[in-house]
Amino acid sequence: MMHDFARKVEQVINLLPPIPVVMTELIGALDDENVQIGILAKIISKDPMMSMNVLKVANSAFYKLPRKVSTIDHAVKMLGITEITMICVACGAYQTLVPPPDTETLDLDEFWRHSVATGIVGRRLCHELEILDHNVVYFIGLLHDVGKVILDRYAHDLYKLAVKVTREKNVSLCEAERRLIGESHDQVGGWVMEKWSLPWMFVDATRYHHNVWASPEDRKAAIKTFARQLPLF
Repeated sequence: MMHDFARKVEQVINLLPPIPVVMTELIGALDDENVQIGILAKIISKDPMMSMNVLKVANSAFYKLPRKVSTIDHAVKMLGITEITMICVACGAYQTLVPPPDTETLDLDEFWRHSVATGIVGRRLCHELEILDHNVVYFIGLLHDVGKVILDRYAHDLYKLAVKVTREKNVSLCEAERRLIGESHDQVGGWVMEKWSLPWMFVDATRYHHNVWASPEDRKAAIKTFARQLPLF
């Protein structure tokens, strides 16, 4: 039964929509060294939900901005073109997985806080250790738990039970997911990264962030594993 469900989850991933057009435009703009803030803001503003999420993240406690950000232009000026673009792409990725209205789901605010914290801590570690691309690691931090969204979206009752078992039985979430669902969110997240044709570093860091020693690139996954743990304390 569990094997059948794991196969069903994999089939669901294969049916996921491609990355939204706005995300493609943003990635293209990021490749342009001379891209202007106004152009970037115009692209972001095409998607009201993305704009709202960007302002929400920009005003979060993690960035400690001196005053409230109320426009996309202001957010880009305060956080920088590269960072705001990565936040937008992550927002767009998660928007494709948003459940229908009035559907019970995981705490998305807490989910975002953890994702942003992971990205920030991971980037700081890379800076201190002078390894990897800091911005890429930040981006991976934003996306590393996408498998949780998939499991919650398509196996909500079982995923909710897995979270409960984790809290009550002192077992890891991945172990509870494997017992109840047949697959863990890190593996599912790796499948999503492959589906979206993201670089191998995204795939491996997501797939092995709970099992660093199984990674073919130990050091890269180790950074994400360590960074993921720090926001918990």
